[in-house]
This record gives sequence, C-alpha cells and structure tokens, in this order.
Amino acid sequence: MPNSKLNKDNFLVNGSWNVSKRLVVTASANFIKQTATGRNSTGYNDNILSNMRQWAQTNLDFKDQQTAYELTKRNLTWNYNAGLNYPIYTDNPYFQRYQNYQNDTRVRTIGNMSATFKVFEWLDIFGRIAADSYSEFQEERRAVGSIATAFGVSRTNQKSGYLRRDNSFSEYNFDIMLNFKKRISDNFNLNGFVGANERRTNTSLMTSSTNGGLFVPGIYSLQNSLSPLPYPVETIQNIGVRSQFASISLGYKDFLYFDATARQDYASTLPINDNKYFYPSVTTAFIFSELVKNNWLSFGKIRLNYAQVGNLAGYDQLIDTYLVNGPMNGANNQLPATKKNPHLKNERTNSIETGMEASILKSRLG
Repeated sequence: MPNSKLNKDNFLVNGSWNVSKRLVVTASANFIKQTATGRNSTGYNDNILSNMRQWAQTNLDFKDQQTAYELTKRNLTWNYNAGLNYPIYTDNPYFQRYQNYQNDTRVRTIGNMSATFKVFEWLDIFGRIAADSYSEFQEERRAVGSIATAFGVSRTNQKSGYLRRDNSFSEYNFDIMLNFKKRISDNFNLNGFVGANERRTNTSLMTSSTNGGLFVPGIYSLQNSLSPLPYPVETIQNIGVRSQFASISLGYKDFLYFDATARQDYASTLPINDNKYFYPSVTTAFIFSELVKNNWLSFGKIRLNYAQVGNLAGYDQLIDTYLVNGPMNGANNQLPATKKNPHLKNERTNSIETGMEASILKSRLG
C-alpha cells in the first residue's frame, strides 16, 4: 500500500552463570521497539480492497485517481454527489492513504531470571521471575473533505476527526518448583515435580477522540474538536492468579507407565467465596512392543487417559458494570450511568470499580 511502513528493532541478551557445582543462575532480556505507519483498514469502513469490489465501477482507472490526488491533494473521485462538492460511498484511495492514515508505536520488554539449586543428584529446586510489559500509542486521522463514516469514541458518522489510543500492559510471573528424578530399583523409575505460581496481569486502555469533526483542517489534536469532547473510554483491569500444581510419572521396566497431574488455581475474577478451581489428569500407557518382538512391529502402545480443564472468568464478566460516556448518539450532553439507561449496561470498560477490584484482589490473594 502507498504510504505504509513498518520498522522493528529487536535486542536480545541472555547468559548463564555457574555459581557453584550446585547452583546455576540464568537471565534473559529482550527489548523490542516497533513503529508502523499506514496499516490497511480492516472490516467494512475505509477498507480499500472491499470498497474496490463493492462500490468502484469496473471501468474505473485507479491511475486517474492517483493523478487527480497528486495534482490537487483533494478528495477527487468518480462518485461525486449532485452538487459536486463531496464524494459519496468511497473516498479517492490515494486521498485515504496519504490523508486518512494511521500510525502506532509500541515498546515492549520481556525478561526473566532463574536459579537452579541441586540438593541431591536426583533432586533440585528451581525458581524463576518473569516479566512482560509494553506501552503502545496509536493515532487515527480523518481529513476534512472525507465522506462521513463511523469514527471516534461515539462511532457516529463524521466527515473528519482524530482518535488516539494509549495502551499499556504488564504481566509478572513468580515460579518455584521442586523437581525429582530417581530410579527406585532396577524395575521402577520415578520422576515429577511440585510447584507454585503467582501471576499478576495489569492492563490499561484509554481511547479518546474529537467529536463532530475538526475545527481547523490538517491539525490532528484532541483540542481541535469541532464539538465538545466525549468522555474517553477507559479500561483498567487488574487480575491475579495463584496456583499450586504437581506431576508424577512412574515407570515399570520401560514398558508400563502411570502419569498423574493436579493443579488448583485461585483467581481474583471469581467470587470471593468460590474463587478456586481444580483440574487433574491421569494417564496409563502400555508399550506392548517391548514384550512382543516381531520384525513387522517397530513400536506399539496402548494408552488410556482422563483429564479435566479449568479456567478463570474474564475481568468483570460476572457482574453488571456501567460506562459513563457522552455525547450519546451525537447529542452534546453527558448521560449518567444509571439503570435508567439500559443501553449502557454490560459494558466491560469501567474505571469506577477499579479501586474496588484492586481491594478485592488484595483480599483474595494477599
């Protein structure tokens, strides 16, 4: 696509240190910076490829559209209205690419540090701290002279506007595991692990936009709004999960095996009195090719297993939450978030309950 570019810088460093015969420490850090301009619109509105198929005439020469834009820098196209003062249905695709483009920047850091201490030849302790975080900035533009389409926080049809998103994300994991691997006798061997994990995930999303169009053409700023700004859409999600897990595998003469796992999680998104869920698995395997020796059989196994899967609820999915936003449907007024406005119900974006959710997280998981 014209006026499109993506740059990505990636720096990675990792290392290992044998502190002693029993202790090994490793660390890894990854820094990623990504900048993009002119990503193609997807969905229905402003999607050049779908507009070509749906609205453009089959005899339309897009080189003529390019020449018209390059000579005038205006939104000249084949489908003007009766008054010849603005196009209908679709913009000039070159006007879209050079005037209605978007850009975004994301800086991400991923890292972890771990240590392994060998207690015995068959037993070691493993600990790890891992982090993944990024901040992202996005901008969308709609130049004066464009056709009206859904745009901005209110998603009403607007002929011009500016939208920005400020997003941040972080996840931290703390793991500790006790690993064992031992041959009990000539016939039996045993291996497995017991461990625990603490996970904290924090997400912050902020979307702001102009309202009713741009006051001064070509200046893309929230302060350049033709009408009063709507409230931004804010989402703050803090999720905590605490887990205990174990796995064991018992083998007999390298042909009969029994494996079992168990995990229990406690999640801050579930009710305080019912915030844990347990999921186990059991597996047995019989490698009969170890007993039946034939040239035509290289490997044969019979396996029987059973498992359950558990998961937490999404943030704020178990309660009714409300979004305070305005203007609603283009009206220049602010509507309170009350039950008298049922169309505001079941919005997951909510900043009012952030403090409450943080206190719940603290009471549930400490």
